[in-house]
Amino acid sequence: MYWSDFDIQAIGGTGVFRSDLDGSNTRLLMTFQGSAAFGVAVNPAAGHLYVSGANGTSGNNTAIIRTDLDGLNPLTISTGIGTPAALAVDALRGKIYWTDLDIDTAPSGGSGVFLANLDGTAVELLLRFEGNGAFGIAVDPNAGFIYASGAPGTSSINSAIVRADLDGANVMTISTGIGTPSAIALDFVEDILYWTDQGINHFGSVTSGSGVFRAQLDGSDPELLIQFISSGVWGLGVYREVMAISEPPALELIAIALVALSGVMRNDRRWRHKDGVL
Repeated sequence: MYWSDFDIQAIGGTGVFRSDLDGSNTRLLMTFQGSAAFGVAVNPAAGHLYVSGANGTSGNNTAIIRTDLDGLNPLTISTGIGTPAALAVDALRGKIYWTDLDIDTAPSGGSGVFLANLDGTAVELLLRFEGNGAFGIAVDPNAGFIYASGAPGTSSINSAIVRADLDGANVMTISTGIGTPSAIALDFVEDILYWTDQGINHFGSVTSGSGVFRAQLDGSDPELLIQFISSGVWGLGVYREVMAISEPPALELIAIALVALSGVMRNDRRWRHKDGVL
């Protein structure tokens, strides 16, 4: 399991960590000297880790960096675009997608979703958000869709989760008005969409705080799985493991949240099964 940390107190910066799935054998792979490390994506087949960094003092900031899975051989593959955030790899087509919170090179700024080859070449702007909104990203290479979340802004697709073709065409809003959707994760076996919401405006009787949601891939049947009292849940990942040959796969939801003590969430109200129950 890989994750980024916004504030590593021991080094006074940010970085990228790796651990076993039970949280053991934690290792710091990369450090950034500013408030930098943000999105993380893994391409296991090629043995590469992708990390986005933004707004800091290190030369690696405001860039997307590719390294080996152990953090060695870092290579900056894209820089100077703006503030890259979440990342998603389509290993099938050799592409990487990312959201950018503040596009420096776009007319009138804004935010959006980008596409490039895995070596950083052939960069394209696929989706544009008028506010500083584009945040989470997930790709479904088999169905041919990307999913992107947008925080509050002036565009109609902000404060929403949108789905589009892999080339950015046929944009469709599949969830809107709940709050401030951020990280996105997909369960391809059950066709379920999971997302975190940093500031729930309303969902049934819930009118504040943050949480983890799930819905069908078309946005139908939304459900609040885990609620946090404060605004802070950020990262999200879905891990599916076959527990035994005679049993169906078991699913666990991995969330890294900004709480009083930031940590990888497991067991002590930290890891949840797919129905949100320990």
